[in-house]
Amino acid sequence: MSVTLPDEGRSRLLAAIDDFCNLSPGNRCHSLAAFQAFTGYANWAFNVFPLLKPALSNVYDKVAGKSDRHAGIYVNAAILRDLRWLRSHVVNAPGIHLLTANIWTPTDLDCLALGDEFTLTDASGHGLGIYFPWRRLGLHCELPTDAPANTIFFFKALAVCAALHHVFSWQQAGHFVKRLAILCNNSNTVAIFNSLRATPAYNKILVSAVDVLIAAPLDMRVQHVAGEFNTVADTLSRGKFDLARQLVPEITLLPLLPPPDALGASSS
Repeated sequence: MSVTLPDEGRSRLLAAIDDFCNLSPGNRCHSLAAFQAFTGYANWAFNVFPLLKPALSNVYDKVAGKSDRHAGIYVNAAILRDLRWLRSHVVNAPGIHLLTANIWTPTDLDCLALGDEFTLTDASGHGLGIYFPWRRLGLHCELPTDAPANTIFFFKALAVCAALHHVFSWQQAGHFVKRLAILCNNSNTVAIFNSLRATPAYNKILVSAVDVLIAAPLDMRVQHVAGEFNTVADTLSRGKFDLARQLVPEITLLPLLPPPDALGASSS
């Protein structure tokens, strides 16, 4: 079963994005009613382009708590950036979304299947840790100093995004991963990746992840795991490498580079 957006529908969506972003220097406002109409249209399109939901994060943030449908609301640079990101993907994305082909859970993965991969992630007050059990591979970095949100939730979400980027680097080297399961012990992180909705402080992480999921292409699941089953990633995040070697004697440890665009750097 699938959902399809015909070329005519794609053209109307692109026109709606262009109209919303086409603002004169002296008038950078739309009414609340216009904001609501646009988000309704975009959400309809997300039936076909579900990965593009992060495009509305700053829009939702801007209209939150407002009720006067005729009052002007300023369209800021963050909204324009997100909608241009949306447009760039709508132009290139296939206009069909398969509803049944993507049904699987992490327990369906096979360690002997070349297209399957599995990892655990964590973050602490010291750094990020990622562990690939099937490869006995551990990655670590200290907390980035330029993170836009200095909360443990941000860094746990960043660790998931960094794991995805690392797998994508394997794809670019010729190891094609089709299904990736990422387990972490933070329910808020699981929620934003499964819903693809986050507040602006965390939305760049989702945008960075979606760019990879589309470019790969790669099917990812993020699932919660109890902390007692995430000890290696936790140990790596705390920089306790000797303990990590005790837990996994054959482990290979490598430095981790968090994706700069998830930290707010331009991807261009």
